[in-house]
Amino acid sequence: MEVPKGMHINHDGYLRIHRKPFRDKMAHRAYVERCIGRELRRDEEVHHLCFNRLCWPPSDFHLVLMDSALHHGTDAGRTPHYKRRQSWANGVLK
Repeated sequence: MEVPKGMHINHDGYLRIHRKPFRDKMAHRAYVERCIGRELRRDEEVHHLCFNRLCWPPSDFHLVLMDSALHHGTDAGRTPHYKRRQSWANGVLK
């Protein structure tokens, strides 16, 4: 993967922006902030449905905003129990 201009890969394998106005933000968080029109709170996390930290640009409905407890549970099992039987549509669990 070619790293997009104005970004670099951080020590955790995420794309980080090093140009204003999103300097020092992770790219996926900055993308969601632009989509929802506000900064994310500390307790809000962004989940990649593909589990690929380097995917860029993200496609629509590819990133899901969730609280940290749900996010850590999702990443721990890689395939959460509810995802096995249910599907995501428009960033919402159905």
